[in-house]
Amino acid sequence: MATEIYPEFKLNPNAYAALDATSLKRLMIDRLSAPSNVVFTDQNFTGSNINAIIDIVAYSYQTLLFYLNQTSSEAVFTETQLYENINRIVKSLNYNPIGDQTASVPFVASSTNLAANVYTIPRYSYIALDGVAYTFNEDVTFEKTTQSGTVETLKQFSSSYLLYQGKIVEYPSKLALGSEFEILTLTPGSDVIVDNFNIDVYVLEVDNGTYYKYQRVDSLFLYGPQDRVCEIRLNENKNYEIKFGDNITGKKLTNGDIISVYFLQSEGAAGVISANRLNGKTTSIYNTPRFARIFNDTKNDNLNYLNNDNIQNITINNEVDSTDYFEGENVATIKQRAPQTFTSQYRLVNSTDYKNFVERNFSNFVYSANVLSNDEYLNSHLKYLVDDLKMNDPNLDTNVLSNQILFSSSTNFNNVFIYCVPKTSSSKTTTITKNNFISPSQKNNIISTINSVKTLNTEAIIMDPVYIAFVLGNGNSENQGTNVVQLNDNSFVTVSTDPNIIINKDNLKQEIISLIQSYFDNLKIGGLVDITSLNSAILNLEGVLDVKTTGSSGTTSGLSFISYNFQYPEINVNTASSSIQLESFMYPYLPQYFTFSNKIIID
Repeated sequence: MATEIYPEFKLNPNAYAALDATSLKRLMIDRLSAPSNVVFTDQNFTGSNINAIIDIVAYSYQTLLFYLNQTSSEAVFTETQLYENINRIVKSLNYNPIGDQTASVPFVASSTNLAANVYTIPRYSYIALDGVAYTFNEDVTFEKTTQSGTVETLKQFSSSYLLYQGKIVEYPSKLALGSEFEILTLTPGSDVIVDNFNIDVYVLEVDNGTYYKYQRVDSLFLYGPQDRVCEIRLNENKNYEIKFGDNITGKKLTNGDIISVYFLQSEGAAGVISANRLNGKTTSIYNTPRFARIFNDTKNDNLNYLNNDNIQNITINNEVDSTDYFEGENVATIKQRAPQTFTSQYRLVNSTDYKNFVERNFSNFVYSANVLSNDEYLNSHLKYLVDDLKMNDPNLDTNVLSNQILFSSSTNFNNVFIYCVPKTSSSKTTTITKNNFISPSQKNNIISTINSVKTLNTEAIIMDPVYIAFVLGNGNSENQGTNVVQLNDNSFVTVSTDPNIIINKDNLKQEIISLIQSYFDNLKIGGLVDITSLNSAILNLEGVLDVKTTGSSGTTSGLSFISYNFQYPEINVNTASSSIQLESFMYPYLPQYFTFSNKIIID
């Protein structure tokens, strides 16, 4: 079949794959010049009318064939596997895929030699650490309440803002054509990592000679003709497109306007830092000749901006690790989130909208999130504190109280409770509170972003999840008042192996440890901890015959865990040997993440 020739066209069945514009043009000329054709002759003369028509047909065909090859096999949303294709498809849903997100750094700022006053650090100011920059992406305002010479920790400042890893890059200015829905494509280079949420657009409007900042919005169609707004979309080639309005939906650019773009260039994973790396570092002010004029036109004249001299009186430290670097959405996450975003129309109404919004926009520091309505919160979390932890006043729980005070108004109704697990390894392995919970500055960042799109009569509160610790052990089914440490110390897991198979015991133990670790690594807040499937996975390892857990209550077939609230380890202790469905506000973790080798015996 592959070599069959159609007598009418003299083409192989697969010839379409080799036909470009030039070969198709030659084919049409040959057909028109056949001995049986005595009507057409001008096709052989370049510049003739029929030759021009042949050019149009041939090159149009090549363009159509290009798009056919790109999309014909993946035109269906559910079957698409290539990023380029899914990106084009979701564009019709007005969905903007999320690109790279740089690491963010919660910090603690202090000052000694500043007088009592309100100050503002200019946007794009940065801290340099071994050649790597950490930047303020906006004007940041703080108040110093003590006189000069007194050391003061600027708590409100530190809890309200974040540093973002990366340096600000000034993109070459572009001259606007003044067309409707004008698009500027950023092409900084394939090796340049541009942070998705730190692209700022300024336009020097030729009508009045003044720079204006154009606000980034999800959709131009929500704005009027005088609104200085723009859409920024990551296209199928992973370049950002900046789209302006048409004087109906968003202000249209005028011919001669100058577009200036500033973006945050990230170092990627190399910019992730551990705690206390910024200890005592000072801040430098970003400045270029063009930006000096932009800043002068767009700054708030009512603010007291620091200059190059007095900004040195601010010192910065990071008491916790930075967040991870996020490589952007892939095909799977786009398929999951695009329909949800289309349904919500970039408005937050129900719990699914909030959950999708948080996990999508804060992927660099939120690993998992769950959202509860006011009724769900009262009937689950507060009920748990009263019934399981025996609290007379559940609102006095440390985490509940601090979040209510810091991030909520005086009312306690129409609230949306958002539980976030940070994207740090410490959230899976330790019980250090400041590492397990996202920082106050990150919470404020989420709330301020949510406030622009939420419904008017609701209030978002970022809550700390209840961490449920799982340790290997065997205890009674009712363990309230039990010493968890004692239960765990007296428990161990024995793995019996097939004597007919040669097995390296150390390698097998490491396989079991890695399997348990990876299983818990992939669990989400409010998920099912399925011990049965974990047992099956271990039994499927080569040479494993049986698994038993021995503890204070005897021997149990398979793995057995003791679960408990790490903040109240002697109040709510349970044994899990099959599966546990966690409440929607609970997150499982392993305090013995790195010490399983002490609890597993290969028999």
